[in-house]
Amino acid sequence: MAGKTVAVPLRHSGHYLSIHQLMEDQGLMGQINVVEMNPPDMAAALAAGSLDAYYVGEPFAAKTLRGGIAKRVFYVEEVWPGFICNLAVVKQRLIKKEPAIVELLVEGAARSGLWAMRNYREAAQIASTYWNQPIDLVEYAMNTPENRIRYDLFVPKQEEMQKIADLMVRFHLIADNQMAGLVEDRFAKAAHLDGVTDSNSILRRSLSP
Repeated sequence: MAGKTVAVPLRHSGHYLSIHQLMEDQGLMGQINVVEMNPPDMAAALAAGSLDAYYVGEPFAAKTLRGGIAKRVFYVEEVWPGFICNLAVVKQRLIKKEPAIVELLVEGAARSGLWAMRNYREAAQIASTYWNQPIDLVEYAMNTPENRIRYDLFVPKQEEMQKIADLMVRFHLIADNQMAGLVEDRFAKAAHLDGVTDSNSILRRSLSP
């Protein structure tokens, strides 16, 4: 990959950190041109020859694979077990003022993941409308290979966040890796996960008016 151009979503993404860690491990630091690109544009850029590779989340990672334009080098989960693709970030002010809202948000996110895990075709249909991508591509991305994407690891862990902060310092994205007070796991730990049947059961309850 020396001398090649590889796109990542943005420099503050897990994929940016991962590729720099890989370059460091393989002695290729500074030898690969890493550029930022909007994920929906990556497949076309690769097909046009503007990129040699791209490193991104689904469903955009699967787009060129299904089209036969590219070959997979590896899945990010293979080089970073437990890779975190998405986080919920909430202001401390809201947690203090409206904890019931935060509780409902976190519980809904956790329950929706369990529902998607059991109903990936219906989940793909919903996601395709927001991603503006074909349903069959989203289904492929969600289930290839089977069980690659985890939907049940929703409790944030201090050590996982610390690793990300440490890497961000190492690769000069932030100056300080102090994580005190930034990880709040009580809402995820308290989430009620029973009774997830259809999509209407995801929100177990609503806020009182």
